[in-house]
Amino acid sequence: MSARAQLVTSAAVAILVLTFGLFLIHWAGIDLTGSLYSPDQGSPATSQPSTARLPVTHVFYSRGSQYHPIGNRTALGWRAAVTDRNYDFLNFGPYTPTIAPGPNVATFRLMVDDNKGANLTVLNLDVRDADSGKILGNGPIDLHEFKQPSVFQDFDVPFIAPRHARLEFRTFYYGGCDLTQERVAVHAIAPGELDAMRSAQSPPAPLIFPTALTPFHPIGHRDGNAWSVMMHDRSDFMSYGPYTRAVAPGANVATFRLMIDDVTGADQKVLNLDVNDSDSNRVLAEMPITRGQFKQASVYQDFSLPFVAPPGASLEFRTWYVGACSVKQEKVTVNAALAASRNAH
Repeated sequence: MSARAQLVTSAAVAILVLTFGLFLIHWAGIDLTGSLYSPDQGSPATSQPSTARLPVTHVFYSRGSQYHPIGNRTALGWRAAVTDRNYDFLNFGPYTPTIAPGPNVATFRLMVDDNKGANLTVLNLDVRDADSGKILGNGPIDLHEFKQPSVFQDFDVPFIAPRHARLEFRTFYYGGCDLTQERVAVHAIAPGELDAMRSAQSPPAPLIFPTALTPFHPIGHRDGNAWSVMMHDRSDFMSYGPYTRAVAPGANVATFRLMIDDVTGADQKVLNLDVNDSDSNRVLAEMPITRGQFKQASVYQDFSLPFVAPPGASLEFRTWYVGACSVKQEKVTVNAALAASRNAH
């Protein structure tokens, strides 16, 4: 073989080895440092369009991660289906200590199979300091924030990384649609850019938790798109959870949508509603509900419970069934207090 032919053969082999190596890195979800990234579709968790095309310091591919309580690996990433257990993490970790301290943005690349259903909160994104347990940034995502079905879209969560912190980039799946995550890319940004992103944020979108989709029901049964208890059921929580950390700190209102089958009996207590901080096991607000507070039988009615959310708290919206009639609960909607009157319908 001539020297020229040997050179061409060696170059071809080198290209094949390099290509195969890059494929293995992508498949394994290895952190790629120093690469460049330009999101082709952008929307931060606050539903504002992404304006910056920034250099990536790290990329974490979801299909190669080992931190998946639910879902399965696909050719496109990691996928949770409506048939999977919901109310759990689609992805968490990777406990990386390599993120530069200071302002950053974590960009989650996600896709849903259908964006035409009811506009429910389908997932929550957050960045967590695994050493302190502190949530550094988060954003709930509603179904209609996805512009198209079966097309990947980027959602940004700005945060400030502590020095030497081991960080997680977590996706909590509430259910309601099939969801695929390809990767999380982390961008280092200037302080001024972080301030601009935060100042451009819209008021927090309402969080909508459909009661029938949660797994937290000691009593009762699914009844269409709601959860029902009957007079023969014992007194217990007909619904609790979902242990969400997506609620903005400060003044909020939890609105429980409820229905009873009979308003003509004695005006006795039938339910007790509360908001509970599960980290401290402290009830932040509660309200008893009597039969007489329902205006009509078999018609949904909203009951609003104001509360103040601690920063980063794991919150439950609980409905304790006392008895005396049959009760159906459709959902709990959580709004920032100023937006409650506008959004809780």
